Amino acid sequence: LFQISFNCDPQRVEELTALVHRELEEFKKGSLGEEYLVKVREGQLRSRERDIKTNLFWISAFQDLYSNNLDPTSIQSFEDTVRSLTLEDLRTAAEVYLPSQNLLSLYLFPGAE
Repeated sequence: LFQISFNCDPQRVEELTALVHRELEEFKKGSLGEEYLVKVREGQLRSRERDIKTNLFWISAFQDLYSNNLDPTSIQSFEDTVRSLTLEDLRTAAEVYLPSQNLLSLYLFPGAE
């Protein structure tokens, strides 16, 4: 499951949703530069550094490892994996996991007062 969410003026929902879809397509074409990859790496490493201190992280990690029959020691290679990511890796993952025909847009509008 991959999710993008944002708040906006209800009048701009279609415009901004179309923008997100265009950006995803550009991403799949490989048009993002090295600076984007650096931000992805830094964000992933920062999140891991924060999350690793919580019980929820460990419970989720071990559930995932067990459910997918993965080696528990693979948890130690996360930083090396993140540092070895390339733009081509991200583009390929986007093509595989974000096919246009599988996108679903859901909207939550404010109720009438």
